[in-house]
Amino acid sequence: MTGKHRKPGHLLPALLLLCWSSLAVAQLPPGFIQYELANGLNPTDMAVSPDGRIFITEKEGLVLIVQDGALLPDPFCILSVDDFNERGLGHITLHPAFPDSPYVYLYHTVPDGSHNRVVRVRADGNFSIPGSEEIIYDCDPKLGSVHHAGAMLFGNDGKLYISTGENGFSYPAYDLSNDLGKVLRLNPDGSIPADNPFFTTATGKYRAIYAVGFRNPFSMGVQPETGRIFNCDVGGTDWEEINDVLPGADYGYPRLEGYVTNQAVPLNYKDPFFAYDHTNGCSVIGAAFYPVAGGGFPAQYAGKFFFADYCKGYIAVLNPETGIREPDLVTGAKRPVSIRITPQGDFYYLARAGLGGGSEEDNTASTDGSLWRVVYVGGNAPYVYSHPKSGLYSEGDTLSLQVLALGNAPLSYR
Repeated sequence: MTGKHRKPGHLLPALLLLCWSSLAVAQLPPGFIQYELANGLNPTDMAVSPDGRIFITEKEGLVLIVQDGALLPDPFCILSVDDFNERGLGHITLHPAFPDSPYVYLYHTVPDGSHNRVVRVRADGNFSIPGSEEIIYDCDPKLGSVHHAGAMLFGNDGKLYISTGENGFSYPAYDLSNDLGKVLRLNPDGSIPADNPFFTTATGKYRAIYAVGFRNPFSMGVQPETGRIFNCDVGGTDWEEINDVLPGADYGYPRLEGYVTNQAVPLNYKDPFFAYDHTNGCSVIGAAFYPVAGGGFPAQYAGKFFFADYCKGYIAVLNPETGIREPDLVTGAKRPVSIRITPQGDFYYLARAGLGGGSEEDNTASTDGSLWRVVYVGGNAPYVYSHPKSGLYSEGDTLSLQVLALGNAPLSYR
């Protein structure tokens, strides 16, 4: 027999590369560790498929895939976009029956910069099928280069929810003849459900409006067990809001931000579920619920809501029943922009990093964004996050294997 193979019972000469790291980029509670899965990114959002692949959107129009802990060399697809300032490829979600229904939904700014659009493409393995792009929804013409929002998710009702920002101009947020500053609700094919709250009072595509009164609701998360949808609405100079999104509700912007005290309120007004002022941050972002049944995290995290602040670099924990904020999970992250938690409790976040400061140059591109996984190991036990890769080798080959582990130094290997 010729060719490369493994021969049972024969020891190959080997060089074993053993690495340890505490990766003190960010701080976590005792027993938690984090490790990096990908770097050199210009990230805006991500989605995790049932088979564990992580689809990452980059602002300039690329969709990348991380599979088995490695960033694949070729993109899933490339969209043509206008990526100036806060424009670009902003958000992604997968069909709830993915990959059996192989649709990937993408929210982006069209190349001429005139408006934002939701499309879906069909996946074939790790690539989109050429020519499969379908337009699901075209937003109204943009008024500016900021506040595009664009978060998307599928609710427990099987409907597609899309958030839109007011593009830097406040008045569209409460106008039923404009789709900016809203949460929209569509069928997966882009048609409008007849049970939408404004189906009989709005006209045309505006019957897709589900809730109004938002500034820049950049992130949304759904609690799988209850179907509750929270969005994180990036505020102006004073308040950041987390809203419990309900059909037909008005969340007040631009007339109101934060908690109402003695102000007059619009019809169907809904106070934020939770809000914080700018002594505690300046840009609420990331939205994900931990499974009620738990996962790898300790029991106190079951069912909790996680959000981040882009400016302060923390990932916070919120009790969705009491509205009480609990101790942070992560501090010192480099501008977290997206959080995803799988049904099994696997916890991922994207750190955008970049220049900082919020300038047009800073908003347009980053080259040092990264993908992280947070794991609970308990105590000081080391955690091996990269095992040696399998392969076929010939007798006499010099074999190089690598094991990567996290824990407190010194680590020993045997």
